[in-house]
Amino acid sequence: HLFSRYQVGSPITMKTKMLSPVKTFDEYLPKPEIPKKELNWEEDLELRSKFLDRRDELVDEYKGYIYQHPDIRAILSDFLQSVLTIKPTNVIDFATEFFAPYNPRTADRSVTREASAKIPIPTSNIHLE
Repeated sequence: HLFSRYQVGSPITMKTKMLSPVKTFDEYLPKPEIPKKELNWEEDLELRSKFLDRRDELVDEYKGYIYQHPDIRAILSDFLQSVLTIKPTNVIDFATEFFAPYNPRTADRSVTREASAKIPIPTSNIHLE
């Protein structure tokens, strides 16, 4: 026999002597072509509502994360102060150089030296005597 089945508490035992033949298919149905539906989420009220709700959830989550991690708040504060003080022409390149030491992939010493050499540290014109 190929397999048998016993059930606890039942006096019946089932045994199968042969399996049904496996069906093989030579041809498959063609893959259905489903037309792509255009989603105009800005015009669809339900989709726009879902988008706005999700956006608000993410903004609250990000604000909560920054509130719980004061070190990130300090880094962002330093960055914004540097941008307002130095006023770089290309803020994206400036941000790349500023945050390079914090990136684990580029946190080697050469990148840190290059970034500190490229970012001028503002000096104060106030002299206390």
